[in-house]
Amino acid sequence: MLLPRIWDLVKLRLVHMNTCSFFDMDTNEQRIFSKARLPNLEVLSLYGTIIHGEEWNMGEEDTFENLKCLKLNKVTLAKWQVGEESFPALEKFKLSGCRKLEEIPSSFGDIYSLKIIKLVRRSHLEDSALKIKEYAEDMRGGDKLQILVRKNIPLFK
Repeated sequence: MLLPRIWDLVKLRLVHMNTCSFFDMDTNEQRIFSKARLPNLEVLSLYGTIIHGEEWNMGEEDTFENLKCLKLNKVTLAKWQVGEESFPALEKFKLSGCRKLEEIPSSFGDIYSLKIIKLVRRSHLEDSALKIKEYAEDMRGGDKLQILVRKNIPLFK
């Protein structure tokens, strides 16, 4: 009997991956969470993860319905495209040590549940985070999205 693939573990609520690489050995293509089947996943933490090609393009099929917390730490990611419905329940997004990431996808501004974007040692992403905050404030009305930097200090324009 074969062990189930991690993406078939539908009751899984927390995934913490440390120093790993995402690559589909059968097709020689990059596969990060294509057709993710983790409907109960609430926390996803990637540390030291190698993304071949340094690009993560999330399509409509890449949806994390109940993900509340996403943490990326030292992930080799330069470009990231996120679909409108990729993270419909996301509340907290933390970026740390992702020095290659050019910007935070602007579609994070469309996530109404998002309350906190935390940037640790990533001052080059502050501008895109502030643009997302400004867009979210215009769309939602009010100041419901916080941008935090080191030691949980709020970031303002």
